[in-house]
Amino acid sequence: MKMHHVNYLSNEASGIQLWGVNKGALICHLMRQANSTRFYKVKGILGYATDNYFTTGKIVERSMFKQVKRHHIDMICASMQSSHQRKMFELCGLDIQSQAAYELAVQGPIRPADNKVPMLYSMKCVAFDPPDFTLEIVCINEDDMFLKTLVHNLGLMSRTNATCSQIQCYQYGIFTTNLGLLKRDWSIENIMKNLIIIRRILSKNKYLYCEDNQEAILREYFENKQTI
Repeated sequence: MKMHHVNYLSNEASGIQLWGVNKGALICHLMRQANSTRFYKVKGILGYATDNYFTTGKIVERSMFKQVKRHHIDMICASMQSSHQRKMFELCGLDIQSQAAYELAVQGPIRPADNKVPMLYSMKCVAFDPPDFTLEIVCINEDDMFLKTLVHNLGLMSRTNATCSQIQCYQYGIFTTNLGLLKRDWSIENIMKNLIIIRRILSKNKYLYCEDNQEAILREYFENKQTI
């Protein structure tokens, strides 16, 4: 039996991970090329920094954090998101204030031509209980270090320190954790049932194999946010 994964999760991350079995390996390859959008819940802790930007690392600095309020985090998240999007226009050789940039933006979310360049589409604070906070991050081409660095930089911009404490990929493309199987549920019967469900989803959403149509996922995400 052959098994291949679509997205990679390190030991420091949890959440949805897509796997193909036997002939499903081809589907995995196509989905990996399509490069679907990833959705994360990333938790952080204010007040200290570590050598690997995660709580498993060695503490290298401590700092006060009582001055940090929720609105500070919100403003910094908006600034970091805007900075990443501005960088994407610059990589396209466009001035963000130009008509060409506007025409490109209305066509849908911009995707970098190089799949090694991380792109941040959304970064919002969804929970704040100092020193703990939770960010909702939407991105592509990321890795764990990219997400941990976002938390680290947020701490510096808040004039304190912040360390990542948890990374959860709660959605990959249209696949959410509700469709996943926990390790305790790994049985032939449950796996077969899950395969049937996923096949039905794939047959109705063939754009998942095509990178050019991935903006549909992002549009749905932002439309849902506007109605909340």
